[in-house]
Amino acid sequence: MRRRLRIVEQIIIVLIFAVIVPLVVSTLIIANVNQQAIRRELQSSVQINTLNSYQYIQNNLESKKNLLIRIAGFLDYLPTQTKKKQFIKSIIDEDPSIKSLKLHHSHLEDTEFNPNVTYDNEKKLIRITYKINDKKYIEEIIDTEKFRQDVLEHFNDKERRLYVFDEDNDLVFASIYNDELTKQLLEMMPSKIENDEPQFFFEIKNQPNMVIQTQNPNWKVVVTTPVKVTKYGIKEARYKIIVATLAAAAAIIVICLTYMISLYTNLRQLFKAIKAVSEGNYDRRIRLIVNYMTPYEVMFLAHEFNKMVDKIRHSYKEINDKNERLKQLDSFKSNLIDTVSHEFRTPLTSIKGYTSRLLRNDVTITEDMRIKSLKTIKRQTERLSRMVEDLLVIPDIETSVLRVFPENINIASIIDNVALFMRHNTGRVINIFMPEECPLVFADEDRVEQIIINLLENASKYAIPDTEINVYISSDSRFAKIVIQNECQQIEEEKLNKLFDKFTRMDDSTTRTTRGTGLGLFIVKGLVEAMGGEITLSSHNDFSVTFTLPLADNDE
Repeated sequence: MRRRLRIVEQIIIVLIFAVIVPLVVSTLIIANVNQQAIRRELQSSVQINTLNSYQYIQNNLESKKNLLIRIAGFLDYLPTQTKKKQFIKSIIDEDPSIKSLKLHHSHLEDTEFNPNVTYDNEKKLIRITYKINDKKYIEEIIDTEKFRQDVLEHFNDKERRLYVFDEDNDLVFASIYNDELTKQLLEMMPSKIENDEPQFFFEIKNQPNMVIQTQNPNWKVVVTTPVKVTKYGIKEARYKIIVATLAAAAAIIVICLTYMISLYTNLRQLFKAIKAVSEGNYDRRIRLIVNYMTPYEVMFLAHEFNKMVDKIRHSYKEINDKNERLKQLDSFKSNLIDTVSHEFRTPLTSIKGYTSRLLRNDVTITEDMRIKSLKTIKRQTERLSRMVEDLLVIPDIETSVLRVFPENINIASIIDNVALFMRHNTGRVINIFMPEECPLVFADEDRVEQIIINLLENASKYAIPDTEINVYISSDSRFAKIVIQNECQQIEEEKLNKLFDKFTRMDDSTTRTTRGTGLGLFIVKGLVEAMGGEITLSSHNDFSVTFTLPLADNDE
C-alpha cells in the first residue's frame, strides 16, 4: 500500500514551498531593488553635493573677481597713494581670506579671462589679477586654507569627501588630506572632462564619484563616496533586510510549529480516544489543548465525539446496572429461598411436632403438657408471622413506596410491652431508662412495635450470655432518641457499615450460631427512615443501635 504523508509532513512541505521559498526569492528581489535604489540615491546625492560645491566655489570666486573690479574702479577716484593704501588695508581687514591686495604699475600679459584666477602650487596661493590698463593691474592673493575652510563650511556632508585639483592635477585643497587616496582618485578620474559638465566615475558601482571642471580657474571639483557611506547605504540595508527576513521566517516557523504541535496533539488525542472507545473504554474523553489557534472544526468534532461517548457510556452503564440488578434479584431470590427454607423449617417443625403429639391417641397428654405444647405452637406461630411480615415489607422499602400511618403514640408504653414479651421469651434482663415525662412521638404504632421487636431480638441473640440489655429513651426539641445497648464482641467498622444490607449477618454462614434471615436491620432502617427518623450503629465499647423518631406536635 502506498504510504500517505502525515499532517506534520504535509505542513512542513507546504511551509517550505508556500512560505520559505517565496520569502527567500522576495528577499533577493527586495535586496536587489533596494541596492539599485540606494545606488541611484548615492549617485543623486554625490551629484547634488558636487554641483553645490562647484556652484559655491564659482560664486565665491566670482564675488572676489567682482570685488577686485570694484576696488580697481574705486582706486581711480582716490587722489593720493596714502588714501589708496588705507582703502586697500580696510578691504583686507574686512575679508580674512584676502592675504594681500596690491596695485602694480607694470605690464601684465594678456589672458583669456580678465580678471584671471590662477593657483600657485608651490606657494599654495590663489592669485586673482585684474588688468586695469596696459600700464597697471591689481592683484589679489587669497589664502588657500581660508578659502578651503569657507568652502568646507558650505559643504556640510561630513560623510563624503571633497577634492579640488588645478589644471595640472595638483591638489588645491581637500576636505581630508591623504596622499594614497588622492593618488587612487587621480588614477580613476577620466582623462577628458568637459567644462561645466558633471561626470560620474567609479571603480565600484556602489561607490559613485563625480567630477566637474570649472573655467577660470580650470579646476576639477571632485566629490567622492567613501566605503563608509556605501556600507551604511547598501550593506547595512542589505543586512537589515536579511535580518528582517530571517526574523519573519523565524516568526512564521515558530507560529507554524506552534500551530502544528497544537493541531497534531489534538488530533493524536482524537486518534487515541477513537482507539480507546473501539477497545471498549467508554470513559475515555478527548481533552484538547485549547488556545487561540485551535480550529473550530476540531473543537466541534471533539465536543460531538465526547457527547457520543457519554451517550454510549450512559447506555452501557444502564445495561450494566440492569445486569447487576438482575444478578442482585437472582441472588436475592436464591437467598430468599435459602433463608425461607432454612428459617421457616424450624418453627414449622416445632408446630408440626407439638400438633402431632396433641393429636395422638396412644399417648396420655397431661394438662401441663397440653398447655406447654400450645404455648410453643403459639410462640412459633408468632415467629412465623413476624418473619412473613418482614418479607412482605421488603419490596415496599426497596421501591420507596412503604406506607405508614403516623399518629401521636406513647413510645414508652410500646417499649414496655415489647420488653415484657421479650423477657418472657428469652429470659434476658431488659432495663429501660426513661425520663419521668416521656414525650409522645408522631409515628406508626405497628411499625414502631415491629422495629422494637426486631432490635430486641437481635440484641438478645447476639449478646454475651447472662448479660443485660439496656434501653435508653431521651429527647430534644424535635426528636425522641432511643438507644438499645447490649454486650457483645466488637465488630469491625467495615463490617458494621454493611449490617444494614439485605441478608447480612454478624456471623457468616460458616460460623453461624444464631437463627435469623439477615433482614432485620435492613427492615428497621427502612421503617425508621419512612417515618422521618435516622438510625446508626456503634461498636466501640458495647454494641448499640440508636434511632430517632419525630416528636408529636403539642398544638394538636
